[in-house]
Amino acid sequence: MIKRMLVICLIFMPISVSAQNWPSCQGGLSNMSGYSQNASVTAMNLSSISQNIESLSNHLRNCQRDPNYYDLMKDGCEVYRLRLNNEIERYNSEINKLSLNVNNIVNTLNSTLQWCGFK
Repeated sequence: MIKRMLVICLIFMPISVSAQNWPSCQGGLSNMSGYSQNASVTAMNLSSISQNIESLSNHLRNCQRDPNYYDLMKDGCEVYRLRLNNEIERYNSEINKLSLNVNNIVNTLNSTLQWCGFK
């Protein structure tokens, strides 16, 4: 998805002819590809973690509603609470990774456009 957005940006950007630095252009495009792949993997991780959070939230709710049936450890549903908190921490960590990758893509795009002669 991010790759498509980059292609669209490159297609519809006004083109002004300037000197190209082809090695830097190639390096910038390669870096953007890497950042895009990382962002894609992170987005998939976020989706999976989100599903885990939803499932653990349901387990915790069920445990709190009917502890005799769901609270197998007899710990006041602490196991579910701890697992849910761990998933929330993983989610927040992945959000930070995604934000960093998007920032890297934007910053690299600005330089790469110039190196490739589009600015």
